[in-house]
Amino acid sequence: MIQDIITTNNVALEATNIFEKLFELCVQVRDAKDKVRPAQYCSGGELEPVNRFDEFDGMGYWRKTGPITQSPIEDDDSVNMVSCANYIERTIPLRFVAIVPKKKMLVDDAYAEERLGLEITRVLSGVSLTAALGARSAEVDVTSIDTDNDSVTSSEYTGIENIKDIRYKFAYLALDITVTLQIRIDCIEDICANY
Repeated sequence: MIQDIITTNNVALEATNIFEKLFELCVQVRDAKDKVRPAQYCSGGELEPVNRFDEFDGMGYWRKTGPITQSPIEDDDSVNMVSCANYIERTIPLRFVAIVPKKKMLVDDAYAEERLGLEITRVLSGVSLTAALGARSAEVDVTSIDTDNDSVTSSEYTGIENIKDIRYKFAYLALDITVTLQIRIDCIEDICANY
């Protein structure tokens, strides 16, 4: 389900031509020296780092920021009784991190990150996840936009010094997003079929 959410959102973001590379779900990886950096899990225990900013003319990645919560929707005549189906509400907390060269921005000034954050919010708010997920309803809420490069850097990396120049060359921001779905229990993908 998270894969469908991220893939659908990435398709919408790709259409903006802001990003050359959009990663799927990433995790924060801690190494033996206690350094933390984001990476995308590939398969077979392999990770692809997502900190090669200079290789792409704009990049972004997603990560979960907490547990997925769910609860049954109780006795709502308009939901359960009409179709005799059981619905749940799932809440998925995500973060989208964007790194775009400032030279790519139409206007490179003190407000470039804010404009980029608002454009990403506009795009994500217009994505229809209802059909893609087979959900009764789906809401994508951008709950915060952090445009402070130092704040974003320290929340994504720990103990890594060679990324300090990111604040000068790139618009670097993070959007915290909550996806809330109402979905039939029997519409949730059968994960056992994938084993």
